[in-house]
Amino acid sequence: DDRPNLTRFMADLAAALRPRGKMVTQAIPAKDKDRDTGWAGPFDYAALAPHNDLILLMAYSYRTANSTVPGSTAPINWVEATVAYAVSQIPAQKLLLGVPWYGYDWNTATGPPARSLRYPQTMELASRFGATPQYDEASQSPFLKYTQDGQEHQVWYEDQRSMIAKLELANKYGLAGVGGWRLGHEDPGVWDPWKARLSYRTWYLAEGCTCQPFDTWVLIMNPNESPANVTVTFMKENGGTVERKYRIGPQSRFNLFANEVVLDSAISTRVDSDVPVFVERSMYFGHDGHNTPGVNGVSRTWYLAEGYTGPGTDTWVLIMNPNAQQARAVVTFMKEDGSRIERTYTLAPTSRLSIYANELAPNVSFSTQVAADLPVVVERAMYFGQGGGHGGMGSPYAAQTWYLPEGFTGHDTFILVMNPNPQPARATITFMTEDGRNISRSYDLRPSSRATINANSIVPANTAFSTQVTADRPVVAERSSYWNTSAGRSGHNSLAASSPATTWYLAEGSTAPPFQEFVLVLNPSDSPARVEATYMLEGGGTVNGSYTIKPKSRFTLSANSVVPNRAVSIRLNSDVPIVAERVMYNGNGGHSSLGIGQ
Repeated sequence: DDRPNLTRFMADLAAALRPRGKMVTQAIPAKDKDRDTGWAGPFDYAALAPHNDLILLMAYSYRTANSTVPGSTAPINWVEATVAYAVSQIPAQKLLLGVPWYGYDWNTATGPPARSLRYPQTMELASRFGATPQYDEASQSPFLKYTQDGQEHQVWYEDQRSMIAKLELANKYGLAGVGGWRLGHEDPGVWDPWKARLSYRTWYLAEGCTCQPFDTWVLIMNPNESPANVTVTFMKENGGTVERKYRIGPQSRFNLFANEVVLDSAISTRVDSDVPVFVERSMYFGHDGHNTPGVNGVSRTWYLAEGYTGPGTDTWVLIMNPNAQQARAVVTFMKEDGSRIERTYTLAPTSRLSIYANELAPNVSFSTQVAADLPVVVERAMYFGQGGGHGGMGSPYAAQTWYLPEGFTGHDTFILVMNPNPQPARATITFMTEDGRNISRSYDLRPSSRATINANSIVPANTAFSTQVTADRPVVAERSSYWNTSAGRSGHNSLAASSPATTWYLAEGSTAPPFQEFVLVLNPSDSPARVEATYMLEGGGTVNGSYTIKPKSRFTLSANSVVPNRAVSIRLNSDVPIVAERVMYNGNGGHSSLGIGQ
């Protein structure tokens, strides 16, 4: 009786949560074939799949504390059998492999129940009793034996080696990822292979166009010491796709000119790699261009803080549907006065949709929320000034803290803050200059609105700065900068980062004429940051540099002075968390992009 009731409950839950932009997830017990009895009985995998966005397969508890024979709680053959059955019922892109990080200590003289152990406890036992860890090849699990008070114990647990075997299953079956039970129990050594095998293998870019006057490039950075095998899939507005495969050398950067692959088309792009890579897209037009990093994941909800449809400016919202099914998206424009405009759209499978905001919300400043019934990807592009423009990736979430490394009052610079909440919010904006000065202002934000802060009215003229935004409710922040040239108005824009990180990747970059490339680094901490930069050159080869950044300040690094006349990707490693962004100027125009933090 529980089986149809559980399925009905998940259907009702999904129907209630998905229209609100929420993701539905469920943990399910592992089984290698369908069973309608026992703990796994109520879980009808195939029936539950449509009502979940992600499903975690708890591929452990093959043995429990009450098992009479000691052994692995997740032997590899059984784990693979449960994965194979699960993917026959559930789309692999929805499935997470649940792995155990705990172990059991069996007293073989007295029998069960066994005592559960964290990895540090297991290592302490091995040290105390002089036990040598061993490895069972059949189950791909470590174990050890020790004697206490004349009684033999067997301890079966998980370590880095056993975890690698399970991570390989996730790659073999094309799963969405892996989840561990539970934090604090694991071998610290699991994290390096975890990142190496699961991180940054799939990337999405909603915007792209190979029609006149646009030139679109996909930039792929391979930071590994081995080659990367990459599949690039371009998705057109009509749902058609074009696929290409490439091999990218170790520690190098690869340029893909989309115009040579897909002719005269508006496109979205998906990049899949067999090893972690980092992906950006650049578009050039008129005298200007724009750029954005890709995103690793799709989401049902997206936010865009910036948007303007005043005279001379055209704003587009671009939505990518990478799914094999039709998607429905509700787009809500939130104006500065708190009023809203809402429209609903249908997206064909594996397609991209272009929404011209000027037709829906003319002559206003606004932010945008996109809520879809399937996970999608969203960007925004703005064009102005006889050939100028900028664009940026949306954020799949709101947060209470945001960081923007770039800012310069030699340009017209604005901080855009979106409050998507139905309640008012209060935000504090702190500008941090290169000499360590901090200037703060606070603002009240209307519900469901967007606020525009003119940095030039607060920060002294011709000053380079970074920005930190903090709020009492989750908000979304971007920065836009504008300047006039002999060719017309130009600009660049960037989404803020919600947290600093110790490693940052910048896939795009060029110091060849006419480009001037700068890397902007924000150190929001109270101590200096010591940063090591690795410049990875197109075709291979690296150049290194070291820098020290003052506390609570912004630092400007000129890439042209380090690697002149080269196409380059950059990795930054810091001893304290930082935030990094790149700006490139091409004479009259320019573009900027937040780095990819890790």
